[in-house]
Amino acid sequence: MKKLVVIQNNKIVVSSKDIAEHFGKEHKVVLRTIREILLEQNCANEFFQEKSYSYNGRHLPFYLMNRDGFSLLAMGFTGKKALQWKLKYIQAFNEMEETLKQVYLEENVNPSELHCKTYKGVPVITIGDFAEIVKKNRTSILWHLKDKGLSYQLLEKFAPF
Repeated sequence: MKKLVVIQNNKIVVSSKDIAEHFGKEHKVVLRTIREILLEQNCANEFFQEKSYSYNGRHLPFYLMNRDGFSLLAMGFTGKKALQWKLKYIQAFNEMEETLKQVYLEENVNPSELHCKTYKGVPVITIGDFAEIVKKNRTSILWHLKDKGLSYQLLEKFAPF
């Protein structure tokens, strides 16, 4: 089966053509819905990128969208089949994002730049250092840890022991 999400220009995206196919909708209906979103929400322009493809000598439009664009679009789809596909797309975006983070960390983190810190003899990383590595803010990391029920000990200020 064709991948649900792809990487183009270093961004995780899905095409309106694939959405139409997977949700069992006509592509022109999906295009119309996207255009309605763009008309109603000016800020949605950052979620969708219009492209074209050739078919029988004609240039036809389609959109590439990021996770937020997909979410805006798919929220309007209803029914059991739509729910199943929404969940699959969410899972696919999450898996692709995790893969990209791992690749980024492997390629861009210079181990010599990370200073080994320990707390009571256990290697640790500060929330600040971790936030810098994964390019997230401290608050979102703390929220994610709490949301996932992951155990952690928060040290506001690090002092080597």
